[in-house]
Amino acid sequence: ERAKMAGEREAAQEAAACGAPARPSTAYVAAESTPDKPVPAPVPPPFAGDSLAGDLLAEVTKDDAPALAPFKGSGSHGFVPDFHCVGCDMQVLRVENHVWSDEVAYMFLRNNYPNVMRLRTQLRPQQGSCAYCCQCSSRAADKSVALETVADGLRWRVLAE
Repeated sequence: ERAKMAGEREAAQEAAACGAPARPSTAYVAAESTPDKPVPAPVPPPFAGDSLAGDLLAEVTKDDAPALAPFKGSGSHGFVPDFHCVGCDMQVLRVENHVWSDEVAYMFLRNNYPNVMRLRTQLRPQQGSCAYCCQCSSRAADKSVALETVADGLRWRVLAE
């Protein structure tokens, strides 16, 4: 029990004063072998009807609106079903065929999650990879890596199997 409390205290000390978690030891998770389970497809975030901002976003992203970014209508990003961060209590977002730039600041994620249009400033294209983030952490991984492996070292949990 004391060892567990000491470990929790050390983990709390590793977090920055603003609440940012300690940076993971690996920013990119490479594939080891063929996955046992297929990676679930991203679920696009619902916009319309949630709020005034959601209604405006739905109107701007209509099919007849001009494309604003490489992600417009591509279906290459969305929330990962049953993949949740217990640190910030947010669902994990995945952007396919992209990885994060060298260092993604905690406050950048706090201010821009889940708006992929804003997050794209820290993303770079890389085929066969996925960039994952919540409101407090980010990581990139090969598309074939299991979610449990992507979550290793972070406060992300797969809720259902």
